Amino acid sequence: MSGKRLLLLLFGTANGACNMKTSLQNYTSNTTTCQGYLAYDETKCTASSKCPAVVVIQDWNGMNDYEKERARMLANLGYVGFAADIYGFGTPAESMTDWMAASGMHRGNPDLYMAKINAALDKVKSYDFVDMSKVAVIGYCFGGTGIVNMAILGSDVLGVVGYHSGIQNTSRVMRSSSSGPIKTKILLHSGVRDDKATDVAVLEEEFEAANATYEIQRFGLGVMHGFTDFLGRAYDKRADVRSWASTERFLKELFLGMPDVVRGPESASLNASLQNYTSNTTTCQGYLAYNHTKCTASSKCPAVVVIQDWNGMNDYEKERARMLANLGYVGFAADIYGFGTPAESMTDWMAASGMHRGNPDLYMAKINAALDKVKSYDFVDMSKVAVIGYCFGGTGIVNMAILGSDVLGVVGYHSGIQNTSRVMRSNSSGPIKTKILLHSGVRDDTATDVAVLEEEFEAANATYEIQRFGPKVMHGFTEWSGRSYDKRADVRSWGSTEFFLHELFLGMPDAVRAPEDSNCSGVAAATTMAPGSVTVTKVKGTMALDVPSCKAFTEREGAVGAVAAGIANATGVDVKSVEVTLTCSRRLTSEGVFARRLEEVNGAYEITVPEGSATITADSVSSAITTAGSDGLTTKIAAAMTAVGITDIVVKVNSISTPTASTFVATTTTVSTTNAAASATTAGGTKAAVAISFADRPRTVMSAMAAIAGVWAIAK
Repeated sequence: MSGKRLLLLLFGTANGACNMKTSLQNYTSNTTTCQGYLAYDETKCTASSKCPAVVVIQDWNGMNDYEKERARMLANLGYVGFAADIYGFGTPAESMTDWMAASGMHRGNPDLYMAKINAALDKVKSYDFVDMSKVAVIGYCFGGTGIVNMAILGSDVLGVVGYHSGIQNTSRVMRSSSSGPIKTKILLHSGVRDDKATDVAVLEEEFEAANATYEIQRFGLGVMHGFTDFLGRAYDKRADVRSWASTERFLKELFLGMPDVVRGPESASLNASLQNYTSNTTTCQGYLAYNHTKCTASSKCPAVVVIQDWNGMNDYEKERARMLANLGYVGFAADIYGFGTPAESMTDWMAASGMHRGNPDLYMAKINAALDKVKSYDFVDMSKVAVIGYCFGGTGIVNMAILGSDVLGVVGYHSGIQNTSRVMRSNSSGPIKTKILLHSGVRDDTATDVAVLEEEFEAANATYEIQRFGPKVMHGFTEWSGRSYDKRADVRSWGSTEFFLHELFLGMPDAVRAPEDSNCSGVAAATTMAPGSVTVTKVKGTMALDVPSCKAFTEREGAVGAVAAGIANATGVDVKSVEVTLTCSRRLTSEGVFARRLEEVNGAYEITVPEGSATITADSVSSAITTAGSDGLTTKIAAAMTAVGITDIVVKVNSISTPTASTFVATTTTVSTTNAAASATTAGGTKAAVAISFADRPRTVMSAMAAIAGVWAIAK
C-alpha cells in the first residue's frame, strides 16, 4: 500500500484443541548446561509411531521466542521440532555486545560450535518418539553458518537448511578443513543484498568439489540479512514465504523420498488442439490444452504460455502445456519459429534460434503474437497470464522482463543468460514490472553471468528469485529424455513453479506462523479488539564516517550492526531500537600534490524511544549523541567493530548533525488472527490481537515494532 506500512502483532487465545506438547529441555555439552525447546504432537509422535525430527539452530541473539516458534511450525508439519541452545544456559544475550561475543566465540572455534550442535542432536535422538534415521537441521543467520559447517565437516544428518547464513570465508569453515565427501543434502536461502555473489560462487565450487547435493536460492529485490525475522527491520514477507515453502518440500524429500516426476500424458479429460495464428506475415502453429469443464466463458482461467527450447515447439512443450492444464490453467505452447521452419537437425536449430536471439524485436513480436492468441480465448482471464520458457525460451522470458512485459510473471529453466544471448538492461530504461523466477544449473550458467543479471534486476527494481542446482547440473536438466536430465532439479524446479504460479494468480499466501496458543494446524483462534492508538517518538540524525573503502565497509558482515551498536551504547537504548542506513561518497583530505581521497560513509540513523521509560527520553537520547560528539561515537563504533572481529578497517566519525525528535501516532485496527500470529503474553496473562498501521511513513518501521512488542500489553 503506497505511503503506508502495515505492521501486525497478533496474539491468539487458547482453544483447548491442540495436542502439541512444548517444554524446555536441559542437556549438556561437555561441561556446559544448555536449555533447548521441544515441540511435537504427542498424539502422533509416540514410541510406537516415531516421527522425523528437525533441530533449529539459533541466530546470533540466542535461542529465544523466534526459534521456539519455528520449532512449533515444524511440529505443525508433523515433525518433532527442537530449538537448540548453542550458547548455553545463562550466557548473556541481552545486547549486541553479548551477541557479538557469544557468536564470535563459536564462529572462531568450529570444534566448539560443532560440539554444541552435536549435543543437541544427541538430545533429540534420545527421545523414544523420534525416528533417529530421519533427522534434519535448519539454521538462521549464525545458525546458518552452523549448518554450512555441518555439511562441510561431514555431518550425517539427512539434510540441512540455512536462511541468511553467514557464508563468508571469514565466518565459516572452508572445504580445506575436510577431505571427505559431503553426505548431507543442502538447501540455502540467500538475500542478494546479504551474501555477495563472489562468496556464493566460492561456496558453489566447494560443494561441487565435494560432490554435494545442494540448492542455493537467491532472493531480490533488496533482500537483506534477516529476511525471515518476523519482527526484524529487514523482514521480507515474500522471501520468508517462499523460503519456508521450499523448506517444506525439501523436508518431505528427506523424510519421504523424492517425489515422482510430474508428467502430462495425453488425456481425454483435457481439450487439446493445434492452433494457427500469425505474427506479422509468419504463420505459427501453437498447441492449446485446457479443461473445458472448468475453463469457460463464465468461469475464466489463468493462462500460461510455454516458450520452446531451441529445437522447436514439439512433444516436450506440448506435454508441459498439458501439465499446466492439469493444474487448472490454460496451457499454450507457442510456436516461435513459425509453421514449416526446418527444425530437424542441430544446424536447423542453430539457424532458427540464432536468428531470433540476434533480433530481439523479432523474438518479442513472436512471443507477443502468442500472447495475443491466448488472450483471444473467451475462457482465459486476460488479467492473469504468465510465461515459462526452456533453454532458448528461457532467454526469451528474460528478454520479456528486461524489455518491460506486463505479464504477471515469467519462469525460466536453464535459460541462456549470457550477455551474448540476451538483451542487456541498457536496452531498456523503465522498471521491470513482471515477477521473475529462474532455475539454473551450476554447471550451465556461470556465477559471473548470474551476478551480472542480479545487478541488472536490482537496478531495475525487479522482484525476482534465482535458484541454483548442483552438483554437476547442466544445461537441459528438465528434458526428460535428454543426456543432461537431472530428476531432482526437475522435480524441485517444477514444485517451485507451481508455488510461484499460485502466488501470481491467487496472491501471496500468508506467512506461516505458529503462536504459542495455536491449534495443531498452526491457525490461531480468532480474536478481535477495538481500534486504539499508541504514540511513537523517534530521534533522527546523520553522520559522516571516514573509511578507506565504503564498499568494503558496508558489505562486511557485522559492520552496519556495529554502527547501530555504537549509537545504542552511546545513548543507552536497546540496539533493536536503532535503525541505520549507509550510503557512499568521496572527499579529499587535502589539496595539491599531497591530496588523498578518502571514501566517506553517509549515515542516517533513527532511534525509537521506548514508550513510558522514565530514564530514556527523546531529550536524553539527543543530549547523549551531542555530548558524545564525533570522537565519542568513533570510540563506541570502534569498540563494537572489535567485538565482531573487524580489526582491519579503521573508521572515524567525521561529523554529526544536531539530532531532531518527532512524534507520530500508530493506530490500532480491528483484526482477526489467522495464519500469521506472533505469540505474546501480557503481564496479567491476557492475550490480545493488535494491528498497528503507521500512516504516511516513507520507510519500514520494524524497529518501532521491536521496541513496542516487548512492553506493550493491553488488558481488556
